[in-house]
Amino acid sequence: MDQFVIQNGTLLFTGIRIASGNNTIRKNTIRGFGQGIHLLSSQNTVAWNNITENGRIGIVLEGSSNNHIEKNIVTKNTVGITLDEYSRVSPTAV
Repeated sequence: MDQFVIQNGTLLFTGIRIASGNNTIRKNTIRGFGQGIHLLSSQNTVAWNNITENGRIGIVLEGSSNNHIEKNIVTKNTVGITLDEYSRVSPTAV
């Protein structure tokens, strides 16, 4: 998924929700949702996105391991990035 503008949702929704692996979410703008990007039981690359003005969380990892999260702009969200106890980010992520 490259270069989309996803905006003006509600606090009840997520801008991008991924529940599969080997996806690349790159160069998108996500704003105006409850959560910007939600990765559920998945392994993906999230890079160069502008994730801003979401009511709760910019990026959520739930049951997701070995994700590459790098060079995103995550601003004006209540919380920037959250990981649950079953998630981890690749040690090479920036």
